[in-house]
Amino acid sequence: MNRTYSVFFSIVFGLLLLSGYALADSATITRMEGEVFLLTNPGKSEPAPGGTLVSYEHQMYTQRSAKPGDRMEDGNVIRCAPDSKVRLIYENGDVAEVFSGTSYLIRTAQKAGVPQTSVQLHFGQVRFVISSQGPRKHLSVRSQSAVMGVRGTDFIVREEGSKGSRVTVLR
Repeated sequence: MNRTYSVFFSIVFGLLLLSGYALADSATITRMEGEVFLLTNPGKSEPAPGGTLVSYEHQMYTQRSAKPGDRMEDGNVIRCAPDSKVRLIYENGDVAEVFSGTSYLIRTAQKAGVPQTSVQLHFGQVRFVISSQGPRKHLSVRSQSAVMGVRGTDFIVREEGSKGSRVTVLR
């Protein structure tokens, strides 16, 4: 009987740790202006409640209007309409500011036990302020014409289509 409780509590504790990791690596929308969309549930054939099923980059997503307090999880896409912008803050204080006309996808994976976050910038401009000691200290950013690794800094990356990508390091 005690062994059953021990196994049960081990499983529950493990699930709590995993869910805590997922939450710690998700970003929260803290401020936004204009029309911002959150694409969630990649690969599903039915939309989540309150959303519309859309095709984006050869994948099906549930699209809905974003609002402050929403969390951007692994595999989600955020899209800012023209004249819109949004600020995302991670629990450790890392910041992503997504500007007008921007769309990007975020992915998180484990490599040798170390979290690896990657951003696929499809178009537009994003400013990141990343701690060199935080969970995104090995952030990689991909665009149509560039791949870059970040080791903690304040930078802006802009995808300009046929003109290529532009990176500005602020500190």
